[in-house]
Amino acid sequence: MTQHKQVQFQQACCPEAAESEAERGSVLPLIVGLCLVLLLVASTVVGVSSVYLERQRLQALADQAATSAAQRIEGITAVGETQAQATLTSAGVQASAHTFLQESGAGADFSHLTLNPATGASGNNTAVIVLSARAHPPLLSVVLPDGIDITVTGRARVITTQD
Repeated sequence: MTQHKQVQFQQACCPEAAESEAERGSVLPLIVGLCLVLLLVASTVVGVSSVYLERQRLQALADQAATSAAQRIEGITAVGETQAQATLTSAGVQASAHTFLQESGAGADFSHLTLNPATGASGNNTAVIVLSARAHPPLLSVVLPDGIDITVTGRARVITTQD
């Protein structure tokens, strides 16, 4: 059978085959477009996950600093006739947090780590630590060259009990 007759035979038997010959190559742009969309979604998921994990690490550091600051009480004040309450001062909490951050070497682990001025004592028995840092998500540095600023707050309360 000659090639011309074979093509006529295919067109007569299978009209879909004739149509697909005319549409050949139109699937390729769809596949390329889908791959680009999937790469964009994947890089966004990686970037968001990276920022979330960085925030969790910073939150753990703020909680540790608050616990450290709460353990360094300034004094004890009487509350009523039979109860006592540990006293924290804002200056003491800030100094304790600053010392903790220096001793832990956290400045090397986080970009632009700062102890926020809102750090201090709340209610004389709660240490409040506010930390800020900058997260640099991978694959998104072209879109966000300066990174994303994250801020977390850690709290620790001193409770006195009588045995």
